[in-house]
Formats: sequence, structure tokens, C-alpha cells
Amino acid sequence: MSLKGIIFDLGGTLMFSSPNLNTAVVKRMERLSSYISTYFPLPPDAPFASDFLSEYAAARQSALETSIEVPFIVTLKEVLARYSTVALSDEYAHEFFAYELTCWQPFPEASSVLHQLVENGFRLALLSNAPDSQLVSDLASGFGFAECLAPIYSSACLGWRKPMKQPFLKIALEWNLSNSEVVVVGDSLSFDLMGARNADMRCILTTEATHGVISDDYTSHDVVISHISELVHTLDIID
Repeated sequence: MSLKGIIFDLGGTLMFSSPNLNTAVVKRMERLSSYISTYFPLPPDAPFASDFLSEYAAARQSALETSIEVPFIVTLKEVLARYSTVALSDEYAHEFFAYELTCWQPFPEASSVLHQLVENGFRLALLSNAPDSQLVSDLASGFGFAECLAPIYSSACLGWRKPMKQPFLKIALEWNLSNSEVVVVGDSLSFDLMGARNADMRCILTTEATHGVISDDYTSHDVVISHISELVHTLDIID
């Protein structure tokens, strides 16, 4: 077996979002503002909500343009520091993303596929572009993925965002595997597929989240599956 390790994406690959995710920003802000007003009193006229949303949007845009993550908690601390010197704990990030945890569901066969791959002797890792590490860990644990995955990395943890090659190479190095022994499984051409190419790794693109829709940016050299349930068989073919 030449393939020994698999690096998985999370959202769109092992789980899918509900329509409620579109309202997540509003719900996040409502929950965070309520929590902060209770435990972190601000001046009555402090434009915290508008300031934070503006800075958070700028941080997300910067992360997309530079492929360097700006963790949520960093943005939050910077904005709150304008109004108070009280120390801020990382629990506030949990309050911000708590609603989002309810907006994701695992693909029906994702957990069983991961367990089968572990039984087949593969090393499995999770690599997700996300501004909060706890969010990724909570989702992976809540859906029963975490017990199959080591390491579990987010861009908030590493600093690098996909499609930079560094996080892929870091995982291969930790596993003591060569690039040719690792395959990337994800749903994004821009992040997963390009990240695999940048790291000189193979990639399997899954279109389950897009119901089989794929752009013209992939080539005949890329392997595409329509359901995560096809992965075990596909690995047998390409290995």
C-alpha cells in the first residue's frame, strides 16, 4: 500500500451546513453581545457590535487574501481593548460560535467511513480553514470523528490557511510519511485541491455538498467522488 495517510477537510467533506447557517452571523452577535454585557460591562455608548463586525469582516478578508489566519479571539480582544482593560478569556469565542454548532450535520456515512479507514491501517488527520480551533474540535468530537483523527488542526491553530503547502507538509512530517504516501480529501478546488497540488500530494475531490456540481478548474488527473461512501473503494483503485 503506497498510500498511508489521509488529510480530510471538515465542512463540505465530512459534514454539511443547514440553511440556518446563513443567519449565523446575526445569531452569533446576539449571543456574544448578551454574554459580554453580562460579564464584561462596556460604556453605554460603546459601539462594540458595529466595531467588532467591521473588524471581523476585515480579518476574514485579510485571511482570504494572505492565506494567514486571523483567529477570532485575537480580533475580539483587540476590539474590546478599546473600551476596557479587563482581561478577556477565550471562553468568549465559544459563546460566539455556539449557535454555529447547531447549523452543521454529518454526512450519514462519514463516521463509518473514517472508522473503516482506520481499521484498514490508514493514518487520518483533519485540516480545516477556521478562525476558531475550539469550534473545529467541538464539531469533530460531536460527530464522532475525533477518535479517528490525529492530528486535528485548524488554521486558527497553525496560522497557515489552505491552500498554503505548510500545513499539509507539517502533517506528513509528523506522520513521518513522504508526500506521495498522503492523499487529501476535500470539497474545495481553491483550498483543498490547490493545497494538495502545492504540497505535491494527490487529492480526491468530493462533490457531495454541491450535489455533484463542479467547476471547470479541475483536470482529468484529479479524482472526483460524489459521496464520501465511495472513498474506501476509490482508495483501493488509485493506490
